[in-house]
Amino acid sequence: MATAHDDSPGEYSIRRIVDPKAGLKLTGKFGQLGVAHLTAVDQRTGDDAWFNITRLRRDFGSNSIAGVTLTNRDQGATFNRVLAGDFRYVWSLYYVQLQYGGSWTRTNGPTIAAPIWQAEFDRTGRSWGFNYLIDGLGSGFDAQAGFVNRLRSGVINAHAFNRFTLYGARGALLENFTVFFGPARTWNYADFGFRPALEGTESADATFQLRGGWELNAHGERNFVNFARSDYAPYTIGSAAGPAYVPAGNFDGPLLQGKVTTPTWRQANASLTAGYGRAPLFEEGVEGTRRFVTGGITLRPSSTLRVTATGTWVRFRRLDGSEFAREVIPRLKLEYQPRRSLFFRAIGEYRSERRAELLDPATGQTLYIDGAAQVAQQFNGLRLDFLASLEPTPGTVAFLGYGSSLEANREFSFSRLSRQSDGFFVKLAYQLRK
Repeated sequence: MATAHDDSPGEYSIRRIVDPKAGLKLTGKFGQLGVAHLTAVDQRTGDDAWFNITRLRRDFGSNSIAGVTLTNRDQGATFNRVLAGDFRYVWSLYYVQLQYGGSWTRTNGPTIAAPIWQAEFDRTGRSWGFNYLIDGLGSGFDAQAGFVNRLRSGVINAHAFNRFTLYGARGALLENFTVFFGPARTWNYADFGFRPALEGTESADATFQLRGGWELNAHGERNFVNFARSDYAPYTIGSAAGPAYVPAGNFDGPLLQGKVTTPTWRQANASLTAGYGRAPLFEEGVEGTRRFVTGGITLRPSSTLRVTATGTWVRFRRLDGSEFAREVIPRLKLEYQPRRSLFFRAIGEYRSERRAELLDPATGQTLYIDGAAQVAQQFNGLRLDFLASLEPTPGTVAFLGYGSSLEANREFSFSRLSRQSDGFFVKLAYQLRK
């Protein structure tokens, strides 16, 4: 749902409007009242989908606001409507933000109504700050026009994060030291206040800002997950008609990681993160381990060229030491801007993923989901994206883009890559001036 600082409906709804036939966007301000509205017709199989998104916001005081957001998506006999109001009051170093609303959705049966709500209290101070938040999405909540970045409904989330910062003397090796810590919890919406949380975390971060721009970070957390038996109801052991699978019941374990970040020099900067700890293997409902390394480096050999390379390596293992899953993602981005009005960008990302056959830890037999054996899986693909933009004058722009997805049946076998899809886009805009 649009929060207190979201004013443009088009920014969020574009993800749901994928093939527009026509649209209209209006924005304006009347005194302290801001208005934004978007109407669009999205081409779909069968009936087209009609979107209407309206946001009203009134400013008061120096930074406080109150707003209302209304969205609807209608397609044939089905519809989805969302209405919510929000309020944000700011004073001194503090703010309070409240939100309440609901959705009404009809597909093939009766209309389903579900609430959305949030309460947040925040302090942003130089040496001490905190953010305490609780929010909920009722079962069946749906926002088909966008505005809600959480896909999981039927849960209540809460956290209580705290921050303390100490500052070193001018010219000291340690310029500042920040500790950030607190718990986070997720409950089933109907069980809140009656049963323990489904999952949660206690975490702590320590960040050391050193002279010259170096930064060191240490992170530790304890996670827990209660594997709900209902989530594994489609599972059977050994065959489609085999006995029902019962998950381990819960996971509880620590994770540690460290990060080093270099200063932002004129021609380069880099960072490296590594971690190890216990992790839930949700597909099997058991406990495992996770190792990961991520890093990146940015090079600026000239004022017109920038090269950024990043990489991620993650491996999950079962407690018996066998590999459960592994992921490797190298990514390269090149940006070239020979002059202010002309810009080129090329991005290449390779993704290599594999996951072992799902097994019952007690018997070693294959797990079946809805009658299908869960055999080993792998994916090896390359994504290429290119963009060229020209902006001779402010408001007059031309964008030309191309993207391609390729896949191979072996890891890092670039000679066996085959094209799966291509996409082109062109955007032209011209601003008329009197």
